[in-house]
Amino acid sequence: MSILAAAATTQPAPPGGEVVFVTVVLLVGLSIAAAAGVFRSGSVRGPDRLDPAAPRGPLWFVMIAGVFVWLAAQIVIGANRRSTYEATGATRPFELADLTAMDYALLATAPGVAGLLVILVGDVLVGRNMLRRLGLTLRQFIPGVLKGIVGILILMPVILFASYCLTAFYKWVGFEHPSEHDLLRIMNETGDGAHRVLMIVGATLVAPAFEEIVFRGHLQTPLVGWFDSVARRMREPVAVVTTDVAEIPAGPPAGPIAVSPSTPRPVWRLWLAIAITSLVFAGIHPGWTVPVIFVLSLGLGYAYERTGNLWVPLTIHLLFNTLQTTFFLFSRQGQN
Repeated sequence: MSILAAAATTQPAPPGGEVVFVTVVLLVGLSIAAAAGVFRSGSVRGPDRLDPAAPRGPLWFVMIAGVFVWLAAQIVIGANRRSTYEATGATRPFELADLTAMDYALLATAPGVAGLLVILVGDVLVGRNMLRRLGLTLRQFIPGVLKGIVGILILMPVILFASYCLTAFYKWVGFEHPSEHDLLRIMNETGDGAHRVLMIVGATLVAPAFEEIVFRGHLQTPLVGWFDSVARRMREPVAVVTTDVAEIPAGPPAGPIAVSPSTPRPVWRLWLAIAITSLVFAGIHPGWTVPVIFVLSLGLGYAYERTGNLWVPLTIHLLFNTLQTTFFLFSRQGQN
């Protein structure tokens, strides 16, 4: 769905000097993380986004509707391009390589915008101040962007280190992977400025916005709520039915204890929701980028749980894609 890590894992295996550089960058990032309290016990606990008793079905439904529209838009664009191709009297079957720069520009923007609009409208119709609960209001924008900038300073060194380690591993095992994402390749090759701008907007703005509202807002959020409700049901008090006072156990109850809504959510349940979301998120990307994408998604999920502000992971995601795209285009500039 996005181009995350598509350029980061294309560098050759790093020589000693680059290993030192990447390690130093990693230490700087970890130092910022320590100053920001990332390693503090329980720092992942943030504000509750959903009432434990609130139904999660509407969030699932809105997400499915948005993803359906996103997929349908791609199918329509592809079918239209195929019919145009076949109308030329071509003798061989239509292939992905026959997509034009305009097709890629549309695919990078239109489906994501359509899916995003469906989800936003759906959240408004659901009510219960859903956008505020998800952390996507204008009042939350500036604080979210500022925290997202701090987040990218922490996460980018980690991703850079993971990317170099993955590159070295691929070289060690002799695994050959594509040198670039198709969108990046077409973005670099096209001579049409308008098409390139649309692809850049799709990669750096549309994709992060759509993916964050889907994965963090509408997948991770209900998962956290579901794990919390399961935990509360498991800790409901056990009723003791007896007519003999002597049979009533003395001292503290041996069974589960009821947990009030104000009880902090267990950290492992938050991380379980983050991990499941990250597995799904990484799984829809090209296989050779999955390890780096998973690490990135863990960081995005942590940032969201800690702040409860969807603008935070969205800003991190946007800045990351922008840095990746900029790096790729500048690195290929001399080859054109």
